[in-house]
Amino acid sequence: MRLLLTALSSLLAAGAAPAPDDPTTTNPPNIIGLERVSVAENSSAPIATYTAGHALGDSIAWSLAGRDAAAFTFTTDKEHQTMTLFFRAIPDYEQPADIPPTDNDYQVSVVATAPGPPALATPYPVRVQVVDVEESSSMPVLTAPEQTPSTQAESVGGMVRAVVHFYKDVVGWAVRGVLHHLRDVFNASKRDAKASESPDAPTVAVYAGAWSALETSGRLHVSVGKPASAVTGYEYQLYAGAERLLDWTTAGVAVPMVLGQAVGAMASFAVGGLQHGQPYAVAVRAVNEGGASDAAWGLATPGRLFAPDGLQAVAGDGWVVLTWSAAASAGPVLTGYEWRGRPVWGAWSAWEPVAGGAAAREHTVEGLTNGVECVFEVRAANPAGAGTVAQVVAEPTPEESSPL
Repeated sequence: MRLLLTALSSLLAAGAAPAPDDPTTTNPPNIIGLERVSVAENSSAPIATYTAGHALGDSIAWSLAGRDAAAFTFTTDKEHQTMTLFFRAIPDYEQPADIPPTDNDYQVSVVATAPGPPALATPYPVRVQVVDVEESSSMPVLTAPEQTPSTQAESVGGMVRAVVHFYKDVVGWAVRGVLHHLRDVFNASKRDAKASESPDAPTVAVYAGAWSALETSGRLHVSVGKPASAVTGYEYQLYAGAERLLDWTTAGVAVPMVLGQAVGAMASFAVGGLQHGQPYAVAVRAVNEGGASDAAWGLATPGRLFAPDGLQAVAGDGWVVLTWSAAASAGPVLTGYEWRGRPVWGAWSAWEPVAGGAAAREHTVEGLTNGVECVFEVRAANPAGAGTVAQVVAEPTPEESSPL
């Protein structure tokens, strides 16, 4: 009987313990937010907002780590599920505060820690680039020209002429100054009136990153095309199905800027910490002093780009032709192919795009050394990353001369 009670007690104790795969005890928090952010100098605005997904929610502790962590601070919401990153001091492009080489490229990790034991922490690397902004100079103080009537006039007539010329120049200079000032005021009012209008919607293309063994979470690459109207920055929302994961969040500022108006466009930004196989929707809107535009939408599913099928190589005199069939995809959109090569005992060349985009099915590599065996790799890719490689070996061979 005592043995039976002991066995039952052991079973009950084991049942009360957390299961090994309980996400509240075995999985660290999952952070969602921007991986790269551009920030205009002299701005005190928030840099970016990050959300931690975890069953313990309000028990998450936020912190900063990394090379330039001392340059940043943050705030959290009362539930501790989101944190907003700020510069500790207003950034100055001309006097960067990042660790040497001081190139205005700040590296910091946002860290979300769930309580233990053991305490489970997720570091999320973030790159913040401070961009130069043309700083308007103050209006020069009006001072009289260094011109005085001659005190060496040899006659009263000479003195009178000198005085007349002096005051004529002063009056003309003053009138020109007033006219220039009025022109500047008028142009500034036109700029202010234009800036008070909310911008048009941008164009948006969203690409999902391809899964690799080095990436346990998915990511999205968002390309933004600047509208014709004035833009000072962009904001985005992130949805998984009907669930909104992020409300309007600053994605960066359009650069460069002149007199407070953007004349360029932020080319892209990335959102990481996502789930493979989950469809996501991204809404992006342009903003300026007049408000925000309508949203432009893009859809993408992080997943896997498979290797091109049936990669083959045909070798000739100093050249190799690579051919393949289309690569399959489990989520990401395929936009093109990339290739690289090396001698069997040599170093790899850099990855290069294949002409023809997603429709490409072959590539010719020229300038090779006959008799040297080479390895070639081809992979599918999109702006967010690349998939699994296919590999083939070939040896360029000189053409046989025909017998006489």
